[in-house]
Amino acid sequence: HFGLERLYELCLTVRRLVDPLKIGRVIARPFVGETPATFQRTHNRRDYAVPPPEPTLLDRLTERGSKVIAVGKIGDIFAHRGISDVRKAGGNMAMFDKALGAMDDAGEGDLVFANFVDFDTEF
Repeated sequence: HFGLERLYELCLTVRRLVDPLKIGRVIARPFVGETPATFQRTHNRRDYAVPPPEPTLLDRLTERGSKVIAVGKIGDIFAHRGISDVRKAGGNMAMFDKALGAMDDAGEGDLVFANFVDFDTEF
């Protein structure tokens, strides 16, 4: 088997190779199964994104002392820039629980930014 850590290392290498081309993301999308009929995606996806070229709202919020809590793949999408806390989970319901917990933890002026990864694959 190829291995999860090997996939992540390969994607990091590819990320460095394509940086001059400004390709937005290199995505590690691991799966289990032995044949195309039995392949299933796992919840270990990682996106290796090119950092935004300009400061984002997330950067501005963290610079002023606000927390930005990223739920799901938001941290990956923004190359973990301007993110105070990352919360990941497997599946939409677990993601909802993480988002609700983040909202409970967020204070005045903080931002909870959530992405429910499974919507694009399940619906």
